[in-house]
Amino acid sequence: MRMGTPTRFLFALVYVFALSLISVDTAVAASKSYDVALESQPCDIVTADMIATTYQVPVKQLKQSEPVESLCAYEMTGNGRILNVKVSVAVFDINKSAEDAFISSTRSMTAQEMAEKLNEFGIEFDEEDRQFARELGLPDPQPTGVQFEDVKGIADQARFQTDEGVLHVQHGNLLMKLDAFYGPSMKKPDTLTLAALEEATSRWKQDSIDERREQSTALAKAALDAL
Repeated sequence: MRMGTPTRFLFALVYVFALSLISVDTAVAASKSYDVALESQPCDIVTADMIATTYQVPVKQLKQSEPVESLCAYEMTGNGRILNVKVSVAVFDINKSAEDAFISSTRSMTAQEMAEKLNEFGIEFDEEDRQFARELGLPDPQPTGVQFEDVKGIADQARFQTDEGVLHVQHGNLLMKLDAFYGPSMKKPDTLTLAALEEATSRWKQDSIDERREQSTALAKAALDAL
């Protein structure tokens, strides 16, 4: 990867900043403004009681992580099923800043468009990067596409990332990213390599994509209604 140290972290950063603005239809909900202090209280926005009620599971069985800055996570496992919820929030000074950030971070792009954006930043994966990935048992590093679809009726704007199963929401000056799923645990691959685990994870997410869309939408509605 020509341009500095060849790391996936740098690739992720460039991906975020390389996204350009697109137009997005707004939902029917009324816009609101929230206290910027909410950004440090993600577990107060999506609570254990809220998850238990939405997914009809015992609240005492939910394991909550310690919140890290703007991120909170919950987990429950048992009987071949898993519940995972990860929520991250950002609160801006004004609504327009949240709107712009939402639009720029939820643009669908093909693999070719992603590669072109990276090339604009002078980044190109070369054989050294590919060899480094092979030594770690990873697929060859190369840009992949990202796809979003609009979700209506939740907030000012909401889009679901169909390749990862993550819901992005903008309401007033609040941004929320919600990764929520309750269902069968992922089947482990026969060979435990990084590449095999990556493939199994991708397949598991795609097989459950409809459930992830429905469940994250229901939880987002519950969270916004409670604010």
